[in-house]
Amino acid sequence: MDAVVPDETKPKVPMHKDGIYFGLNEDAYHADPALGSTDMKKLRYEPADYWFESAYNPMHDPGDDSAKSPALIKGKAVHKFVLEGRAAFESEYAPCDYGANLKAGKEERLVIAEAGMTPLMRVDYDRIMQAGTMIRANPELANAFSGGYSEVSVFWTDDGIRKKARFDYLKLRSTVDLKSITNTLGIEFARTCINALGNRGYLMQAAHYCEGRASMRHLLSSVHVADDHPQVDHDWLAGVAYNEPFAFTFVFWQASGAPVTWGTYLTYPDNPIFDVAKRELRMAEDAFRACSERFAPGEPWVNAAPLAELDVNDMPAWWFR
Repeated sequence: MDAVVPDETKPKVPMHKDGIYFGLNEDAYHADPALGSTDMKKLRYEPADYWFESAYNPMHDPGDDSAKSPALIKGKAVHKFVLEGRAAFESEYAPCDYGANLKAGKEERLVIAEAGMTPLMRVDYDRIMQAGTMIRANPELANAFSGGYSEVSVFWTDDGIRKKARFDYLKLRSTVDLKSITNTLGIEFARTCINALGNRGYLMQAAHYCEGRASMRHLLSSVHVADDHPQVDHDWLAGVAYNEPFAFTFVFWQASGAPVTWGTYLTYPDNPIFDVAKRELRMAEDAFRACSERFAPGEPWVNAAPLAELDVNDMPAWWFR
């Protein structure tokens, strides 16, 4: 079956060949229209949200995304520290003591930009130093970010649909994903993380990433390593590709308050959680195919559900209390 891709009448977007990529630029990864885990979550619950921010929307400007929002900049900075170490973080980010709207702040940021670095407010910079140090110092998580490669990207085609995944940290027997979370309810941090796994589609992400990792055994002849990336041990990579079962490991850290950490893992494919998560992925794929066929190029993917009276049984359980 031919791969399903955005219509040729839409603006050209960069597309990568199916393969395993080490050192791929993050912006280049996100610009590729292959379906990532976030796309799959949107397609499962509201295809219009996927369409609005995809290459299928002729008005969408990839350069207008929120990829450079303060929150995501801080998230990338934490990833740099945890995945690559303090030295790598300090070589790319620098603290600012003044706001960007002040003369001193503008001058400060100009010096940082000329040095090829990214500015962070001092309070954020110091917090990332604290959080990164605590995560790497946690004895239960000490080995999660060693012995492998960070930011590994995979592109593959599954039953005619191009897909992609970008692993935070790829190890021989595990794939590790780092997440920040805010404990708004003030409950036990571990419970906050478990709630997020169910409420935020993280388990769908885990299943998508594990399917991407499983596809690697068919992609070993197409390995791409960036010029500035360390050479990859191909024997190790073959071991990764053919090693099953393996673990998908979540590492959470608290984004406000004390930067406490908590981790857990799922064994793929044996954990029954994946049975549910995979069904969700298949429903997302069905929605993608149905909308691609139903709507003309450039036409919004509108959910035209018939108007119906609200039933008392549709109300959330808390409402009855």
